Amino acid sequence: MENSARHLARAVKAATTAMTPMRNNRHMFLKQYAGPYFAVRQAKEASATATPLNMIHSLVSVVLPHLVSGCPKAMIVARRPELKEAAEIFSLAWDRMAVDIDLGSTMRTIVTDAMFGAGIIKVGLCQSEENAAAAQEPEGYLHDNGRPFADAIDLDDYIIDPDARDRQAAAFEGNQYRLPLQYVLESGLYDRRAAGRLAPVNSPKDGAIEPMVELIDLWLPRENAVVTISADTDSPAGILRRVEWDGPERGPYEVLGFHWAPNNVMPIPPVAMIFDLHAMINKIARKISRQVERQKDLVLFDERCVDEAQRVRDAADGELVGVQSVDRYRQLSLGGADQRGYEHLAFLFEQFSRLGGNIDLLGGLATQSKTLGQDEMLFANATIRIEDMRQQTHQFTRRFGAKLAWHLWQDPLIELPLARNGVMATFRPEERRGEFLDYIFDIEPYSMTQDSPTRRYRRIVEWIDRVVLPTADIAAKQGRTLDAAALAKAAAKMLNIDEAQHLWRDAELPAANH
Repeated sequence: MENSARHLARAVKAATTAMTPMRNNRHMFLKQYAGPYFAVRQAKEASATATPLNMIHSLVSVVLPHLVSGCPKAMIVARRPELKEAAEIFSLAWDRMAVDIDLGSTMRTIVTDAMFGAGIIKVGLCQSEENAAAAQEPEGYLHDNGRPFADAIDLDDYIIDPDARDRQAAAFEGNQYRLPLQYVLESGLYDRRAAGRLAPVNSPKDGAIEPMVELIDLWLPRENAVVTISADTDSPAGILRRVEWDGPERGPYEVLGFHWAPNNVMPIPPVAMIFDLHAMINKIARKISRQVERQKDLVLFDERCVDEAQRVRDAADGELVGVQSVDRYRQLSLGGADQRGYEHLAFLFEQFSRLGGNIDLLGGLATQSKTLGQDEMLFANATIRIEDMRQQTHQFTRRFGAKLAWHLWQDPLIELPLARNGVMATFRPEERRGEFLDYIFDIEPYSMTQDSPTRRYRRIVEWIDRVVLPTADIAAKQGRTLDAAALAKAAAKMLNIDEAQHLWRDAELPAANH
């Protein structure tokens, strides 16, 4: 075991060294994104390194809502017709679990990470409550004992085989994290002898409430095991924990990236493609600002008429002032911004928007045409790149979502109260039907992205016009009809018409004649 721990420690150290350039670049990107006023002691210190035009923040704030703005929802379909109802309940259970673990916030963090480096998630099952120490939930209050979890892994904590050209060929993959030393010693989950060699990474002198230790989980796909070692690769404490991996074959990790280079396990971050433009824009902007600050207007006069010049200076606006000769005075303007600087800045703005996927149009920052129809056509063309990023985000969410579904299905203690068609139901082990492989998992395509009420209204109108009305006769024969009252109520809500409840009411039917 000791030799194995040293071998793994050397591998982790090599992986950390290989990831250092990417991590350093990410820190540089994030520093520009956050701006100089984030985590500084004084505003005066921040102003010395000001970025008046934070193009990185502009890019991320425009792109992010197009990729994720809400909690994903499951779309689980049964392979067999008799399991259709069970699939619906399974979907509702997954959605409830996603809300309970705040998956929407986790997804927002991961997609943001993917803009600067790589979005990484770790999926698994929290440890069951074996004793009082194990029940402490040291990973956070959203990590309930025995329940599935999905955590965003920071790139600084991510570890992967540096010799692999593809994640499928990686010999190991893992992440670093912190736990209270007392928990590691008393939970019963770790080898107590090896845990006794761990050295805390903090102390009361640092203001620490309790001693913490840094550990590393490594998934070893070839051995089908997950191993826990100390993060101190120079002095490995030994194998702290080794368990057989009992989960989906892709392991506990998934990586989101938008641009990939061949034979590389890590993606190319979008911010890296426009960072130089961001730097150039701010360099030109600072230069123009300095030129404007140096600009001044002076009035030159003949030194032989000092008293007369003072009277001219002190005169009010519009006042008549007599002078011996107007030729003795001349206004001189010095400095000022060069028009060519503004032209170059406008060119850089245009290139930034273009390389960023036409963010001016995507963000509603500027119209590109004279009519709404033309703008919609331009928007459709501009969203091709965003749509590709959205599809990659969807596939990423589907992959780790299926892992969450697997853990949810395997959980022997799960009991989730659900509301289905206005009727309460419960997802529990004894009510599961069939096997996990009897179901096909996916994510509702636009459940994570922005969807305004006005857009939903337009889609409903289009659905009625193109689907409901043309098939009304067929639907009537099948006993289906459009609920006009429900439609009117839903449309009024989307259009924010509060008066609808008074304008749309039940009709008074005429009394029947006898």
